[in-house]
Amino acid sequence: VYAQGFQVKPLVIEVPVPAGQVSETALDLSNISTEPVTLVVRAIDLTQGRDGNWQLIEPDSGVDTSNLLSALPWIALQTNLVELEPATTARVGIRFSVPSSARGTYVAGIIAEQPQVNQVGLTVRVRFLIPVIITIAGRPVRQQVELSSVDLLKKDAELASDRSTLTMVGIANRGRTYSRIGGEVRVDV
Repeated sequence: VYAQGFQVKPLVIEVPVPAGQVSETALDLSNISTEPVTLVVRAIDLTQGRDGNWQLIEPDSGVDTSNLLSALPWIALQTNLVELEPATTARVGIRFSVPSSARGTYVAGIIAEQPQVNQVGLTVRVRFLIPVIITIAGRPVRQQVELSSVDLLKKDAELASDRSTLTMVGIANRGRTYSRIGGEVRVDV
């Protein structure tokens, strides 16, 4: 993915790690511009919103993170500052030190961005959020994904082509699993 003269790979890190073990991987940062680039890399808490999108939790946001299944305390980055000459790539090592009591799936995020510069007026901030999903290998945990609500909303319109029916489904994940779900809705009139 290209933006602001740099790219990041991979865009998602999914690793199985046995409880009580250490695992390592890396993040590649590439300067695709003709100018030197300085990047800041940091780990951050991550959760999912009601719509399923990833939401990062900034350290000073005041959000209660005590109920999160966070992998943040287990992540150690090799460095937090990367300076890249034009057309070069740097590899940042990432170490996961998982406690022996861990079970299930835990998430965190890694952010790669150019440092903020004090500017006056409108500024554009480009940063990459790399979700980190750690599944504890070994004894599986119980899956508790269930529908919490299902609603149909009929949208009337004068023209038949503008009429529609919206389906809203609430899904609750009360387990310690990272689940992907899919479905199909068929409305017969």
